[in-house]
Amino acid sequence: MQSREWFMLALLIVVPLIIAIIVTLWSIKQIAYRPKKQAPPKPVQTGVEAAGSAASAAGVSAQTASPVPPAADCETADSKGRCRH
Repeated sequence: MQSREWFMLALLIVVPLIIAIIVTLWSIKQIAYRPKKQAPPKPVQTGVEAAGSAASAAGVSAQTASPVPPAADCETADSKGRCRH
């Protein structure tokens, strides 16, 4: 092969390699600029849930710490005072 053919062969290999390196470095730079994912907000505890978690932290069951008394005519009531049938 002549020197011109060697040059063309080297050019055929080197040019795509340079393009690939440039694109790779550009994409790595774009990842660095992308904003980080934030953790989802924690749900706010309200009412019986807060009393139940406070009671469980104290070692008491949620039913005994519930502020709602069970219904008088009900044999089995849940933690919110509703009758279970």
